[in-house]
Amino acid sequence: MFANEIYVSDFDYFVGNSERLLAYSGKSVIRYDYTGIENLQLSSHYHFPEKTDSFPRQSNRKLKDGVGIAGLYDTSLNDRQAFSIGAAYSYVNYLDRTNQRASQEGAQLSLLLFSKNWLFGLDTGLRYRKQPNLFEDEKLFLIKSGIRYAYSDQGSVYTNCAYSVAKRQNLTLEEEIDRIARRSAVFGTDYSVHQNVSAYLEAGYAYDLAYSGGNKLEQGIEKIIASSLEIYW
Repeated sequence: MFANEIYVSDFDYFVGNSERLLAYSGKSVIRYDYTGIENLQLSSHYHFPEKTDSFPRQSNRKLKDGVGIAGLYDTSLNDRQAFSIGAAYSYVNYLDRTNQRASQEGAQLSLLLFSKNWLFGLDTGLRYRKQPNLFEDEKLFLIKSGIRYAYSDQGSVYTNCAYSVAKRQNLTLEEEIDRIARRSAVFGTDYSVHQNVSAYLEAGYAYDLAYSGGNKLEQGIEKIIASSLEIYW
């Protein structure tokens, strides 16, 4: 279990992709898992330098080094219901677009409740990104929930809702540069036509508000509809 594997509210396939709080898992990693306590899994890992696409709008960046720790506890409430709770932290150093050193750290809590027919997931946490060469940092708060209900063995309906606030600050003046608040929601359904064939239909909505110096700059509305037929070999 890598630190970024405790996300539990992403029930959608495509439309509802949101900001990630924790650094992604990589290929050049040493990882240790401990499962000596019943229902509890603890994990830690260390990143070695590698090329990565983990950072928003920054493809093929070089990750210098990083660490991650995570814990996951799950247990049954009764013979029909169960829950799991997770916590994780990650920190990485990387090179940004201008090949200058930057860092990102994040912390997250997750809760998953489930029974035979339904799932409820909740993720919340903070992310802090620092770019000294630009004399700025960014702080992100995110809370996201999701519900999935299986109406049959083949099909289900689901929804996700998320709220986030991202703030950029000037490191020299210690003043806020700008702030973006986002509200989003996704509604969807999926159906397994065959053991190797599945389909889904999703509709998503996102509303952004941007501020600078306490003044509203702009607002944006994004609407997306997506469908797919997937065949597995």
